[in-house]
Amino acid sequence: MGSKLSKTITAKDHHMNVDYNVYEGEKVRGLPSKVFRRGQLIVDGDTFLAEQGSGSYLHRQPIKL
Repeated sequence: MGSKLSKTITAKDHHMNVDYNVYEGEKVRGLPSKVFRRGQLIVDGDTFLAEQGSGSYLHRQPIKL
């Protein structure tokens, strides 16, 4: 993969259990080829490698603008 690749963002292509994306329909250029979490490869190209449910929710306070 490389920076010349492009994709239209859509929730149906995500590796998350959500049915929306605030960037739905936006076309982007440049795609990541690998994603690491704490040193572990979890996405390689289009392949999701992490064990389902292995992530953790980090509660954050809303940003006050």
